[in-house]
Amino acid sequence: MFISYLGDIHPSGFLPISAGNVRQDLRADICRNSPLFVALRDTCNLKGRCGVCEFREICGGSRARAYALAGSAFAEKTCCVYQPKAVVSFAA
Repeated sequence: MFISYLGDIHPSGFLPISAGNVRQDLRADICRNSPLFVALRDTCNLKGRCGVCEFREICGGSRARAYALAGSAFAEKTCCVYQPKAVVSFAA
C-alpha cells in the first residue's frame, strides 16, 4: 500500500490507480473492501500467461509493470521469461 502526499491510496507507488483517500476512508477498510484491492487479490482476474501460470498464487507478477506496459493491471507481465506449463503444453 502506498499513500501519496495528497492522501490517495495506491496498491503500489508504481501503480497509479487510486483506491481511495485517507482523508475520507480508513486505510484498513480500503485495503479490505475497495474494489481495486479485492480485484488485485483475486488471481482469477489475471490475463495472458500470468492467468494460466502455476505460480500465480505465489508470484502474481508485477501489476505495476503490467499496467505500464499494457495499460491494465491484470494484463500479463510481458517481460517475464518464465513459460507456464499450461502455455507450453498448449503450444506443443
